[in-house]
Amino acid sequence: FQELLRYKELVIYDAYGTENGFSESVKKYLFENHFHGKATFFSLPNDFIAHDSVQNQEKRYGISVNQIYDYILKKS
Repeated sequence: FQELLRYKELVIYDAYGTENGFSESVKKYLFENHFHGKATFFSLPNDFIAHDSVQNQEKRYGISVNQIYDYILKKS
């Protein structure tokens, strides 16, 4: 994780975890180590998710590969 502290902006993409999983661990580490950049996290909410195709679920929650790609392109 220490390598992350070198960057000004981070995009963390965890399509298979919830916001209280890996993303929360990264947030905690960044806070405890005084990260001064910007971090954006993409993961599933801790809510009930209705049955649907994986592609539709990813689109609904803003974590499809194309949505993440578009987000990164806009930041460039």
